[in-house]
Formats: sequence, structure tokens, C-alpha cells
Amino acid sequence: MTIISDNYLREETFQYKDETTNGQLVDGGQWYFIEMQQLLENELLLSDQLNSLQFDVEEVELPLGPGLCYTGKGIQFEYEGKRYLTSEANQAILTEALKSGTAKWYWNKTLSKKCGGKDSATFNAYIVDKSGRRFPNLHLEINKPISSR
Repeated sequence: MTIISDNYLREETFQYKDETTNGQLVDGGQWYFIEMQQLLENELLLSDQLNSLQFDVEEVELPLGPGLCYTGKGIQFEYEGKRYLTSEANQAILTEALKSGTAKWYWNKTLSKKCGGKDSATFNAYIVDKSGRRFPNLHLEINKPISSR
């Protein structure tokens, strides 16, 4: 909450036209708003970290965060020491990994190409609840060029 209040809480003075004073603008007190898009991108989806990644190697470890989940071409998750492709076939294992909060995430160039990826790494970052279900509309799409060394 300290991070939210220090960095993403905006205070505004609520004003309204009061009919008892012939429509003059009257101070109605302080209202507080959370800058959700900035909070979502900077703290939850880690957009700065994701955008700074370079896809110039065979495998890239993706940023970890509470409730963070990735899907897309070449995305793998690690759970209990084993790696799995994020696919429909592995959905039950992915759900368990998300519930545990211990999944690690990777993008793999070879797997991306096998899944139809071309010259860019394209995937999504999502926020999930404690049951592993996605929050609607809380995602970020990443599309970064795959550079060669």
C-alpha cells in the first residue's frame, strides 16, 4: 500500500455547482484516485523490465512478479524443477504452478520458431488470481524483434 499511495494515488478536489448558491462552484472535499494503468504496467506487469529485454540469445528468463503469467509462442514455465510449454495440454500443471506462486518463466527462440514465430518475440503478460484465473483486461502484449549476434 505504501508504494501505491506514494506513487500512484492522485488527490483531487471535488467541486460541484451548488443550486443553493445560484450555481456557484463549491468545494466538495478531497477525492482519491489510483492511477491504475501506471500501477498495472509498472508494478504488476513490469512493463519497463519486459520492454528492456533483449531477445538476442536462445533463451530469455522473463521477469517474475506476484500473479504474473505469460502466454505465447516459445513461452515455457518451470514448476517443481521441470519445464513445460504453455499449451492447452499443460493447462492443469500451469494452473497448479500459478496457484503455488513458484513458476519461473522463459522465452525460447527454438520453441518460438517451432510454434510459427518469425522475426519477433510475441507474447502476453497477464495477472492471475490465487486460483490461477486471469483477471480480465489486465494484460500487456509484448512484441520485440529477435536480434542475432
